[in-house]
Amino acid sequence: MPHPTRFALLHIGDELLSGQRENALTAPLASRIRAHGGAVLKAVVLPDERDRVAGEIRSALREGLAVVSTGGLGPTDDDITRDAFADALGTDTLHDADAVARLTERRTARGQPTRAADLRQALVLRGGLALGNPAGDAIGIGYASGNHGEYPDIFLLPGPPREVLPMWDEGVTPHLGPRVDGESVTILRTIGWRTASEVDAMLRPHCPDGVALSFGTDSGILDIRISSPADSRLAAAAFSARVRELAGEHVFGTGNRSLLEATLTACRDSGLPLSCALDIPLTTDCAPRELNLAIDAVRRRALAARRA
Repeated sequence: MPHPTRFALLHIGDELLSGQRENALTAPLASRIRAHGGAVLKAVVLPDERDRVAGEIRSALREGLAVVSTGGLGPTDDDITRDAFADALGTDTLHDADAVARLTERRTARGQPTRAADLRQALVLRGGLALGNPAGDAIGIGYASGNHGEYPDIFLLPGPPREVLPMWDEGVTPHLGPRVDGESVTILRTIGWRTASEVDAMLRPHCPDGVALSFGTDSGILDIRISSPADSRLAAAAFSARVRELAGEHVFGTGNRSLLEATLTACRDSGLPLSCALDIPLTTDCAPRELNLAIDAVRRRALAARRA
């Protein structure tokens, strides 16, 4: 049975309909799907209403579409995406043991307790796949509806773009089946880490057979390009995840994401007006920690202005 090539995007969240937050995911996800040989035939923004979301899921599946959702995977009662998919698919959810362990470890490292509500972020659909989230607490979920045989054709992802796009590149793409040209490519963009020759010496001995590793540099930014044919896609995905883990906070994006875009997203996620980004140094010799400190300084000024 053919792998999924026709997609529906469901962006879920009251904040997207109220104007509180911009939907910034349709275009980058559609671009990635197109690059893989697929097409987005439907893109819908939905409120946090379980029955309505479940109805849209059923409608898309009846049309033979693969379904990608964003948002609604957090720990609060209005995060209904998992339950809506369970309703539509006639299944239930259960905790993924590895995800529970990672979430607990991450929260402990931040000095935060792990409450029962927090563990909702480690739930998967029964029979589904847990998709790791290197930038946040909520895991994603992959699931095969049966419309495309063994290929997963349902993907639940969180809402923040800084979490979704790396998860797509490293967690979803390897499960989509062969690309039209047979090649899979992941580009990790780093800043303030190491030189290309140092990174090459570190990574080359661990690069799997069939996976190509190359580098590009521009004004202090180092791009790590990992490519593979179809039969090495899973090995390449695992290698990409390992590289991201090693680079840590030095990875500011994937694909062609710019440093400016990453900084604007950080401002948006912090609840700051985008104009505040003008106060943040964007020189490429500024390490991510320094960027974070600059953003914190802008936040403090903004809060002080509101109190005045």
